[in-house]
Amino acid sequence: CQILNDRGFKLASKWAAEQWMGLPSVDLHKLPPCSIHPDYVDFKPQSPVYCYAKTLMDLAEYAHAAAVLSQSSPNVANVESMPPPLPDLDPAAFGLRAYALYMAGEQRKEEEFQERNEANINDANNPNHDKDIGVSGLGVARNPYLLQLVSELGDAYKNTNASMLNPDNSNNMSFASNIDPQLDAFGLYVYGMVLSAAREQKIALP
Repeated sequence: CQILNDRGFKLASKWAAEQWMGLPSVDLHKLPPCSIHPDYVDFKPQSPVYCYAKTLMDLAEYAHAAAVLSQSSPNVANVESMPPPLPDLDPAAFGLRAYALYMAGEQRKEEEFQERNEANINDANNPNHDKDIGVSGLGVARNPYLLQLVSELGDAYKNTNASMLNPDNSNNMSFASNIDPQLDAFGLYVYGMVLSAAREQKIALP
C-alpha cells in the first residue's frame, strides 16, 4: 500500500489496503526469500526533487509536478508539451513524471470539455445562432501531452528491454551492466495507460 501511495496511485493504494484488510495475518519471517531481481527492489530513500514532485501530485498540481522532474527549458514548456525528463532519473521518478504529465493532460482535457460545453450552451441560447451549423465546432477535447508521452515512454520501454538482456548472449535473460532500466512495473503500467488513451485519440503508436 505504501509503495503504491508513494508512486501516486491513490485508488490502487486504497484497493490494496482493502484487500490487505481481508487477508489473514502472516509471519513475514516464514515467507520465502524475495525472488525479484535486486535492480527492481527500490527501498532506498527518495531524492528531495522526487519528494517535492510527490507533494505536488498529492495537491493535484500535476503540471507543476511534471515540470519539477523535467529539464529547465522555458521555450519548450507550453500547453502542448513539456521539456524532456531530467537526466539520470531513477525508475520511480521517471514513472512519477510520466504519470503526472498524463494526469495534467487529463486535467486540461476536462477543463477544455467544460469550456466547450459552456460555449455550446451559449450558442444554443443565442437567437442569431444558426442551428444548422451545429455547436461551436472546436472539435473533441483531448489530452495534449499524449503524443509526447507515447514517444518518451516508447523510448524508455526500448531501453528497459535492452537493460534486461545481456547483449553478449540473447538467450541469457541476465541484466546488462551498461544500461539502466528506465521503467519499473509502475512505469510500465503508466505506459499501458498512455497507449490505451492514444488509441482512443487515434494517435499513431510506435
